[in-house]
Amino acid sequence: MRVTSRHIITSRVLLVRLAAVLPVVLLTACQALQTPVAPSSHLNISPTANQSPAPQAGDSTASGTTTYVVKRDSLNSSLSLQGRVAPTRSAQLTLHGGGTVTSVNVQVGQDVKQGDPLAQFAADDQSLQASRTQATLAELAYEQEQSKLAELQTGTPKDTVDQAQAVVARDKAAIAQLNQQQQAAQDAVSRAQKAVKDQAAKDQAAKDQADRKVQLAQVSLQSAKDALAAAQDAAKQADDATKAAQTQAQTDADTAVASAKRAVTTSQRALKSATIKLSQAKLNWNQTRASQELETLQFKIGEDTDAVHDMKTADDKAQAGTAAQAAAADGAYFAAKRALEADQLQLKHDQTNMDASKTLDDAAIQEAQLDFDTAQDQLTQAQAAQEQAEQKAQKLTQQAAVAQSSSSGSQQLTPAAAQAAIKQAQHTVDTATINLQDAQAAADAAASGVAETVAGGTADTASAAANVPAAPDQSAMDAAQAQLSADQAKLTSLQTGTSSADISREQARVNLLHDQATAAAAAAQPIMTLKAPFDGTVTDVGITNGQMVAPGAATDGSLATAPAALAGQNNVGEPVAIRMVASGTTSIIADASESDVSQLNAGQSVNISFPGLSGQTVSAAISQIASTPTVKDGNVSYPVQIDLPSAPPNLKMGMTAQVSVGNPDGASLIAPRAAVQTVGGQSTVTRVDPNGQLESVQVQLGKSAGGNVQLLGGVQEGDKILMPATTIPLVAVQPPTTSQTSQP
Repeated sequence: MRVTSRHIITSRVLLVRLAAVLPVVLLTACQALQTPVAPSSHLNISPTANQSPAPQAGDSTASGTTTYVVKRDSLNSSLSLQGRVAPTRSAQLTLHGGGTVTSVNVQVGQDVKQGDPLAQFAADDQSLQASRTQATLAELAYEQEQSKLAELQTGTPKDTVDQAQAVVARDKAAIAQLNQQQQAAQDAVSRAQKAVKDQAAKDQAAKDQADRKVQLAQVSLQSAKDALAAAQDAAKQADDATKAAQTQAQTDADTAVASAKRAVTTSQRALKSATIKLSQAKLNWNQTRASQELETLQFKIGEDTDAVHDMKTADDKAQAGTAAQAAAADGAYFAAKRALEADQLQLKHDQTNMDASKTLDDAAIQEAQLDFDTAQDQLTQAQAAQEQAEQKAQKLTQQAAVAQSSSSGSQQLTPAAAQAAIKQAQHTVDTATINLQDAQAAADAAASGVAETVAGGTADTASAAANVPAAPDQSAMDAAQAQLSADQAKLTSLQTGTSSADISREQARVNLLHDQATAAAAAAQPIMTLKAPFDGTVTDVGITNGQMVAPGAATDGSLATAPAALAGQNNVGEPVAIRMVASGTTSIIADASESDVSQLNAGQSVNISFPGLSGQTVSAAISQIASTPTVKDGNVSYPVQIDLPSAPPNLKMGMTAQVSVGNPDGASLIAPRAAVQTVGGQSTVTRVDPNGQLESVQVQLGKSAGGNVQLLGGVQEGDKILMPATTIPLVAVQPPTTSQTSQP
């Protein structure tokens, strides 16, 4: 039974592992079967007879790279934009503030003329008051900006320019006067400082000579002190040597004896451990345990045999019963039989292992005996080493006593000589001390003369500085310079005048504020009439006669056209009263990415095709390019409006349009973009010389189209450059679409 359970557990583990690995294998196989699809480039190279967009393969290298020969060719690029069909002009008419719709005069699909009344709205008191306040603010802003425009157009009077020139001249004169005062003060101080410096140099020379004598006296005194110290140390050295010898001898003896004793103790412990281990090995634990297991297993086999006999008897009796009873009895009989067979097999294995247990016990006894013999030998050696250490300690003690006796004898022979040397050294010290005192007195006198000279020189310098005007500090000079710069900038501005571009920008602001003030004044009427801003068709009516409008539910009553959508304005979801589109021409609103919009200009010719109308192509020109981008999902794009001179039959609003813009360029050196590495704003290519040597060359890049780029410098036609064998295709990022109508 135990063997069968082990097989079942092993099978379950294998199934679990297979279930964990199988999904990974299937996923890897699926990835291997997928064929990567390279996205098309947003800028495609137009095929020509002289151009081959794919790199020219040269010598393949072992590292998986190829070379490309730089050539001169035209970089013809075709820019593709996606857009939508939209009305050239559209409007969203909304109500301002709260109130009541008094009449609705149009319905969806109705054609109207410019100025036709579409609906009327009566504002409530609160909304009317807010509109009048807004109109007043808009009128004040318009008047203020108009006054500023008038000043710019009139120009600066001559008297104002002359006055500014006089101020600049006055500032320059003040700075010149400050410079003269600073120079006069600096000259007076320099003269006084030079006189003090000359006298100080003479006094310093005398002081230096006295200092040298002091230094010589100090050296002599130090030499005498060194000799005295040497004589005093000589008497002490012998005593120190004796004590050191005694200490070293005693330390060596104690260390040797202690080490020998530790070795004996360790050997005794090892012998005791080996004795215990040998006693345990002689108990033959492996044989005893194996015999016990055999006896237990034989007893269990007896029980299994009895169980098989009982199950056989029960099985024979069950055969006379029902089929279920017979089957259950058969199962119990075979289970008991399998248990008996398993225990018999285990008994056979244990009998086989009996000899191995005896071998293990014999080996353990031999190993324990060897450890016992080894420990006994180590104890004998440690005891011998202890005896030798004690003998060596006695010898070292005797040698230390002899050294002490010899040192004492030498000390008794030299005390007179040592005392005489000390007295001589002391006399020399006294003489050097007297010489140093005399030299120090002379040096102090010289230093006193230098101090008097310096003090007198400082007084002279102060006296000279008192006779000239005080020098201005740096803050006064900085302030004068700053005032001059400000006045010069003001004069330059007055002389230059206002440019026509500045006046034009200011005029545009005035016109914008005028329109806002006019719209605000129109919205501040008790009864507001929505009129058609142009000829067109009503596409949506969002109000009904008698409808109540809550304050703040709508916008300011202005309209939004296609050019407004080009300015980046979008519908923000307010309720729209009436929507309408102009009759007549149709437009295409396309989205250009940040990298593409720089290649477009108003008036540029384009070709337009319509995926929904097969074979229909129209030539047109760009009407407007938005100056403000739209951002959607992190993508930045610029709306481009293209007015169609004639719309194809069956063309409907909202259809998709494909815009193609051609950009032909002259011949230039071109190379694959993948061969250029750009790091930190510097672009380089790897040039291969005729000998196969690689050289990094800095290049200047021009326009790019598809996978190619212009090289404006750094290489010549015919140069061979290194490039990876596999290039990464450019990913075309389609810009987001822009709605054709927007809120004002």
